Amino acid sequence: MKRLLPAVLLLLSCSTTASAPEAGAHAVVIGSETSFGMCVGYCRSELAIDSAGARLTYSSRDAAGHPPVTHTIALTPAVWRALVEGTDRATFARLDSVYGCPDCADGGAEVIELEWSGESQRVIFEYGRPPEPIQALRERIWQLRGRFPEPHGQ
Repeated sequence: MKRLLPAVLLLLSCSTTASAPEAGAHAVVIGSETSFGMCVGYCRSELAIDSAGARLTYSSRDAAGHPPVTHTIALTPAVWRALVEGTDRATFARLDSVYGCPDCADGGAEVIELEWSGESQRVIFEYGRPPEPIQALRERIWQLRGRFPEPHGQ
């Protein structure tokens, strides 16, 4: 019994009690990134979206030749609601963190990141190939991305 008690206490101290995500809780910030490892020019983009607006930044490894370019747009409440419809926390929590082989053979990589009350979760996947549960969300994000101008010098 003396040997069993320390083992049981160790197991209990190592266990965690993670609370289940709230079903239906929508993100308060949506992030979308793209990157291509073997490119020249603006090889990376970062889109941050919240209820007030969206900010898209293009960047390059060559900041002197291609300085970061940032664009912002305001969002209507209807556009924001349409975006967050696909951000169910419980669904997103069940996703793996990586799908496929992002940026292999310079096929590019995408990230969708959702934030709820200071906690965030990222899903990385091959460019243009989101996992099925977030495919509709990715499409809505790309519709929003289409409202931004492309960077010069690509």
